[in-house]
Amino acid sequence: MEKHILKSLLILLISAVFSFNLNKTISNNITEHTDDFNPPVPGSNGSLVISHVTLDSPTISWEPAIDDTTPAEKL
Repeated sequence: MEKHILKSLLILLISAVFSFNLNKTISNNITEHTDDFNPPVPGSNGSLVISHVTLDSPTISWEPAIDDTTPAEKL
């Protein structure tokens, strides 16, 4: 029984260390743009175009948003 508890504690410790390192790695790769005060602007004022409506699905399309910092493909 004691070996089972020690094994469980070891697994828990390894998981905690892995999780900490993963979170640290992810947070180190995040870049903040604190000077970006303008939100993205929806393309065509946010209009949606609905076409090719069938019994089970429509086609919905829209213009990409515009942002002064982030390219449209990343919004």
